[in-house]
Amino acid sequence: IARFLRHGSSSLELLEVGNYRQYFLIRWIETIYRSIRNNMTLSKLRIFAGSLHDPMDKEASRKAISCRLDHAAAALVCDSSSIDAFCRSNHTFSGVELTEARLSVRYAPSPVVRLAFKINERGDISTERKIRCKLHSIYFHGDFDIVPFYAMKLVWIPQVLEFFAGFEQHRDSAEETKGGSLTHAGSLS
Repeated sequence: IARFLRHGSSSLELLEVGNYRQYFLIRWIETIYRSIRNNMTLSKLRIFAGSLHDPMDKEASRKAISCRLDHAAAALVCDSSSIDAFCRSNHTFSGVELTEARLSVRYAPSPVVRLAFKINERGDISTERKIRCKLHSIYFHGDFDIVPFYAMKLVWIPQVLEFFAGFEQHRDSAEETKGGSLTHAGSLS
């Protein structure tokens, strides 16, 4: 499956995988995520399994498994290791549904991953606009890589600051009119 998904000519939009009678390895999900990083058609993934399993950690808690799933999803849709990695993240994948027969793990994406999924889901804006929304809403909050700015010509700095100030103004007005939360920052039109 991973080899097929990596292939650029795939036109698959929804992928359902699993088996209710058996376990599903966490590393399989991570492999699927890595293989769809450059896939521009797949938007949804449905996984069903008897139970999720990590053979390396027999005592893995539900919370640890959920954190591992969320880390893999974040690396797929909003890789914050650098601006370049962030821009090369997947901008079409908009969600995963995980159904486990034994219900020992419930996966709920973190607010950051949910926001990235919500931005990716928007079909009315370009990939470039999605990247700009995600950069502003996700990447430039908290710790981020400032190395690319060291090489930037000084003449560009005011324009970069103006670009982000414009996003701030739009986000602030959106929060005032819609009841305000970080999730509104991704719904720029």
